[in-house]
Amino acid sequence: MTILYLIDETVDASEKDIETFIGFVNYQAQLYLQNYFHTETTLNNKTKYISNDSNLQKLMESNNNKPYVYVEGTISSLTSYFEKKTQS
Repeated sequence: MTILYLIDETVDASEKDIETFIGFVNYQAQLYLQNYFHTETTLNNKTKYISNDSNLQKLMESNNNKPYVYVEGTISSLTSYFEKKTQS
């Protein structure tokens, strides 16, 4: 299983701190899945910076109203984006 972490301009951290945080989250998710499903699970991850993808960057603009992020809108936009992408 692979988790894709999307990093946008609202994240104000160094690349090293981002990698450390993602490693921690991945480890916790792996433990949770192992305990829940009673099976050994290995989680892989990928990190994508939205600033490197103009389509995602444009999609996220309406949801990022600093200092706040519209979480429900972000989830809805990303779900729609990736559903369309996987159907293509």
